[in-house]
Amino acid sequence: MRDNLCKDVVFFATPPVDGVFQEYVAHEAGLCFKLPENVSTLEGALIEPLAVGMHAAMQGGAHMGQTAVVTGAGCIGLVTLLSLKAMGVSRVIAVDVMENRLAKARELGADFVINGSREDTVARIMEITGGRGADLGIDAAGSQITVSQLIRSAKKGATIVFVGYSPSGMMELPIGMSLDKELTFKTVFRYRNIYPMAIEAVSAGKINIRNIVTDYFELDDIKNALDSCVHNKADIVKGVIRVG
Repeated sequence: MRDNLCKDVVFFATPPVDGVFQEYVAHEAGLCFKLPENVSTLEGALIEPLAVGMHAAMQGGAHMGQTAVVTGAGCIGLVTLLSLKAMGVSRVIAVDVMENRLAKARELGADFVINGSREDTVARIMEITGGRGADLGIDAAGSQITVSQLIRSAKKGATIVFVGYSPSGMMELPIGMSLDKELTFKTVFRYRNIYPMAIEAVSAGKINIRNIVTDYFELDDIKNALDSCVHNKADIVKGVIRVG
């Protein structure tokens, strides 16, 4: 079932529904998942974004032997990277314009990183792939530039997955080139039926999710935490709030 597409879904932190930056919150028991003893509450808090990355990788049909490109190395890009590696993708190329995010991507297992503000992203991907192009592209940046780069650097018959939202909700893309290459476009809206698999992957040590965190804040410091994460992206990759 595609529960994530139900028009009646109520989702925390999606207006007009408030988020859960509070010590306690009532949640439907049937939608809760018990964490194994070896999975910390920090890791448990990161299962939600990890589910997005795993859904993106699955939508793209990620498998062994592929070369995949992830554009955008923020939280969602990084959990997508981790998911691709856990699913056996041979080479993952991470693209961003912030060095701190690229450094984190490299730490988490990216085989190559590209700073799009300093390098020709398409040319570098083609160089890495020996002129063949990437088998799979996943955009977590929501940028017309990055999606166009994925199309231009994709091999014929490749799949591209759209995860990030553009600010306007609109993009102009090289559709003619997409037709010539017979590309497959897939999209992601949150996730579905992923939590048990994500929890198991973390519990089994297949995904080290806790290492995406760079900054910790206390619940009493919530305003500063949110402001810092929004306005200090050059330093903060992923911030978390300690509750209780």
